[in-house]
Amino acid sequence: MMVKAQSAEDWSLFFFGKTHSFYNSGEYRVSNSSNATGPGFGFSIHKQLSNKIGVFGGYSLALADSLQYADKYASNSYFHQWNVNMAFHFRDVWKLRPYVFSGYTYNNIKQLKAFDLENKGMSVSLGIGTELELTEDLGFGYQFTYDFSLAENVPFNFKNKIGIVIYPSIFGKSKRIDDARIIEKARAQLLEAKLTEQRIKKDSFNTLLKLATQKIDTLEKKLELAQDNDDLIDKINFLEEDNQRLLLELREKQNINDSLF
Repeated sequence: MMVKAQSAEDWSLFFFGKTHSFYNSGEYRVSNSSNATGPGFGFSIHKQLSNKIGVFGGYSLALADSLQYADKYASNSYFHQWNVNMAFHFRDVWKLRPYVFSGYTYNNIKQLKAFDLENKGMSVSLGIGTELELTEDLGFGYQFTYDFSLAENVPFNFKNKIGIVIYPSIFGKSKRIDDARIIEKARAQLLEAKLTEQRIKKDSFNTLLKLATQKIDTLEKKLELAQDNDDLIDKINFLEEDNQRLLLELREKQNINDSLF
């Protein structure tokens, strides 16, 4: 049996109370059932082999009243059962996990020795069950079973089982916790990688922006120097023109003086 909180490899324990409805010896049809009943209790251990397939087996005890054998009755008989089954799980419905199962049951009815009858034998089990998830550690379980007897003195019977499913830490909870920690660590590492990638992209963009800004500043400085050079050249040209005019004036004055004397 497996709920959503479990992994496919988890174990679980099913503790249940049960009731039997028996048939008289040699009878098996529903219409021919006797008034004999058998309340009891038991447990089973469940192991998931995959998400769909599981196995389980266990022990149960019932106090069977008035089991009829010809003209004799085995009253308050201790009805021991050991069983092993294979289960096929259907798709989950909300928090319910339905399944069908089949297997073998070994039966022992101690009081039949008093009648000099064979008191043990095998039966084939066929049933349905479901589990309701309550918490990560607890579930509610139910099974309905019909046992087809393969032994002459073991009666055919219906069984209803209802009880609590437990997922002990020694069987799987620690594994689920470890898995959860691994998943959480992986998520944290993925988030850190994404943040690092964003920081790298941001830093790269800032570096490119800084280089572009520096280049623009350099070009602006070169442009300013060029403009300053142009102004200086213009001033030099003006000075050269002034010097030429001054030189001409001085020559004219010199010629005039020479002609007067």
